[in-house]
Amino acid sequence: MTYSFSILAPDIARDFGLPLETVFGLYSICLFFGSLPAPYIGKVMDAYGAALVMAVGSTIAAMTFIIAASGSVAGFFAALLLMQLTSSMVLYQAAFLALVQARPLGAGRSITYLTLVAGFSSTLFWPLSASLRESLSWREIYVSFAIMNLAICAPVHVLAIRTRTDERRSVSDVGTVLVPGLLAGRDRGPALTLVSLAFALQTFTLSAVLTHMVPMLETLGLGASAVVVGAFFGPSQVFSRVLNMVFGARMSPLMLATASCASIAIGSAVLAVTNGNFIGAIIFAICAGLGSGTSSIAQGSLPLWLFGFQHYGSITGKITAARLAFGATAPVAFSYGMELFGIRWSLGLNMMLGIVGVAFFLSVRKFVRP
Repeated sequence: MTYSFSILAPDIARDFGLPLETVFGLYSICLFFGSLPAPYIGKVMDAYGAALVMAVGSTIAAMTFIIAASGSVAGFFAALLLMQLTSSMVLYQAAFLALVQARPLGAGRSITYLTLVAGFSSTLFWPLSASLRESLSWREIYVSFAIMNLAICAPVHVLAIRTRTDERRSVSDVGTVLVPGLLAGRDRGPALTLVSLAFALQTFTLSAVLTHMVPMLETLGLGASAVVVGAFFGPSQVFSRVLNMVFGARMSPLMLATASCASIAIGSAVLAVTNGNFIGAIIFAICAGLGSGTSSIAQGSLPLWLFGFQHYGSITGKITAARLAFGATAPVAFSYGMELFGIRWSLGLNMMLGIVGVAFFLSVRKFVRP
């Protein structure tokens, strides 16, 4: 929904007779409350398997797309809230855990493969949403997405369910022994706090520009070229993951996370300085894509590298809750920031938050011993 929402939000606001900032405000509220169940969902996935949770979540998500097409603001808000509540059941947190549970020792490589394919999501859904907008209403578009979810995602998740409990326990035992993680004892708590804060700031900086990318670039004077510039984001995600496949063994997950956070900050700085120049906007989209692509890998590999296989779902759930709760404020905060201070100052603040995130990631290094 993230990619389509920035395209369809003006139509939704106009249809309901609401200011655009109010629509983004509703979206931010739902993002915040949707983050709260993430630790609990992580524990459930640890106990019963991520694939089962994903199958249930994808079915619920399809239903919420249909509810979103209702004719009332209350129904739309309820659909947004339910959609975000199920996000931890179907998105990267759940998918990474499913891969870790299936192949603990090969999870790092599997996570890279998954994010490589998923990197095309923005390349597909930004132009697709913009194209469908020419002939369909936003309600009809969301109903179409619901049908796609039921026809494609739900069956795949059902096929991935492991029905034999003894198999799951066997994989869990192997993973616990062979993937213990680098941190133990008193270091785990402070390190988890720093990692959670760093990912939270990174999610804020990325969500701020990602939600507003196309309309922001249009406001800067790019017009119809804004969608073209936005299309560079997806291939850049994919390219970053290809680079990680080739050279990833030479870089630790911690340094990968640090580089991804820095890339998003650099992209915000370039767009602020160039002020809507076409080349500068492309560099911004590429930097954001590179940062987003490597961040997705780091969200799965860094917790496994630091904390190990045991309770992986619970740990990633805590990180996801912090990440989404803080990132939930980004769409509305950046929207009001652009209105009050202008795009350039808002991008400058986004850059500063990214630098703080880099500092948090670097601070984790003191807990990592050879």
